[in-house]
Amino acid sequence: MAAAALAKSATWKERLQQSLKKNASLAYAKYVQLATVKEDGRPANRTVVFRGFLGNTEDLTFITDMRSNKVQEVAGNPACEVAWYFPTSREQYRLSGQLTIVGPQHADAALLKARQTAWNNLSASGRSQFAWPQPGLPRDVDSEEYAEGAADPPQEPLPAFALVVMHVDEVDVLLLRGNTRTTYSRKDGEWQEGHNVNPSSTAAQKLFSVCESVMQSGHGCAWTEVLLVPTLDGSICACDDCVRIGDGN
Repeated sequence: MAAAALAKSATWKERLQQSLKKNASLAYAKYVQLATVKEDGRPANRTVVFRGFLGNTEDLTFITDMRSNKVQEVAGNPACEVAWYFPTSREQYRLSGQLTIVGPQHADAALLKARQTAWNNLSASGRSQFAWPQPGLPRDVDSEEYAEGAADPPQEPLPAFALVVMHVDEVDVLLLRGNTRTTYSRKDGEWQEGHNVNPSSTAAQKLFSVCESVMQSGHGCAWTEVLLVPTLDGSICACDDCVRIGDGN
C-alpha cells in the first residue's frame, strides 16, 4: 500500500515546536546529539544545545568554539544528522542536512547578526568559556581561567565564538505511543508533504507497548523516567509494576 500523504499543515517544524512545549519542564529537552563526519570518514558525535530556529526558517541553530574539531570536520564535509528524543511525549526526531559555521569573518551580514544575537543570549559564564585555552590541548591544572567569573566577557562576540546553522533537508519523526513514523523531505528547495511509513521493530517500541498497557490498566509505569532495561525476552521493562505483572504476580 502506498504511504498516505499527510496534510500540509502538519509540518515537521510545527510538530517539533509542539514537542518542545510538551517537554518544556525538562531542561535537557533541548539537548540533541549532533553527528558529523571526520576526515577519515568515521562519524563524530556530541551533545549540543538547541538555540532555536534561524528567524522564520526551518534551520536549526547551535553554538560552538571555532577551535573545536567539528569546525574542521564541517569544512571537509558539511553533512550532519541530529537525533533528538523527547521523554515526556515519547517522540524521536532524526534530522539530516548540512552545517554552516558562522565565525567572525563570515561573509553573510544576516548570519553575522544572528551570531551576535546568539552571543547576547548567553550568560556571562557561558560567554567566558570562549576565552578558555585551546580545546584538546593538555590542561594546566593550576590554571584559574576555568574559574567562575574568571573572565569579564565583552558585549561583542569573542573570536572563538561561532554560530552553527543546520540547513535541514530530511526529517524522520517516530512516535512511540502508537508506533507511528512520518518522514519529510525537501525537494528543489520546497518541503514535500509528510508521509506515514512503517516504523522499525525495536526493543524500545515493544517495551513501550507493554508499559502503555500497564498505564492504561491503572498500575502506572516508570517508563517516563527512562528506567528502561530489557529482560531476556525483551518483552517487559524493569520498573516494579511491569516486573510484577510480567512475573504474573
